[in-house]
This record gives sequence, C-alpha cells and structure tokens, in this order.
Amino acid sequence: MNAPPVPSYLTEEDQRKLDDCRKALFIEGFKGFLVGAAVGSAGFLVTKRAVGIENKFHLLSVLVGGIGGGSVFSRRAIDQYRVDMTAIFTKGAQQKQLEQQHQQQQQQQQQQQQPQ
Repeated sequence: MNAPPVPSYLTEEDQRKLDDCRKALFIEGFKGFLVGAAVGSAGFLVTKRAVGIENKFHLLSVLVGGIGGGSVFSRRAIDQYRVDMTAIFTKGAQQKQLEQQHQQQQQQQQQQQQPQ
C-alpha cells in the first residue's frame, strides 16, 4: 500500500512526523490486538472453568479482546502524537482556506468581466 501524495505545503519534517505517527499507530494497534487477544483467551478459560460456557465462544472472546486492546493501544499512540498532528492539520486547514479565498476572488473577477 502506497502512502498518499505529499501536499506541497508540508515540509520534510512534517512528512517525517506523519510517517512516524502512521508507524506508531500500526505498531501499537497490532501490539494491542495481540495483548487483547491473549487477555480475551485467558478470560475465556477462566470463565469456562467458573461458569462452564461452551467452546464456541472462544473465538469471540479472542476477537473482542483483540479489538479492545487494539483500540486502547492505538489511542495511547494518538495521544503521543496529538501536538504534532494538530500543528500539521492546522497548516493544512490554513492552506485550504487560502485556496478557497483565491478561488472566490477568481470567480468574482470572472463575474465582473462578463458583460450583462
């Protein structure tokens, strides 16, 4: 899978921060899935002994645990990069606003040039 094209307003440092954030999200999410799956499996085994539930719920326990763990670990990675991403997204929003203003000015000029 290829990364999306780099916008012109991003510096090399901004691009590196984005790449680091993507990498951290993937790695932390995967770690969380593995930890959550292990916790879900252990929880299933404890519950099976205590309550006597059927084996068909084992996969469900593993997947739910994995999803929960992945969410928690990914959230932790997002919190680490929040400041950097806010600065980058603010740059993007400012650039988008400048482009929209430029387009509006061009449209107004075209409307003024059209004979009525």
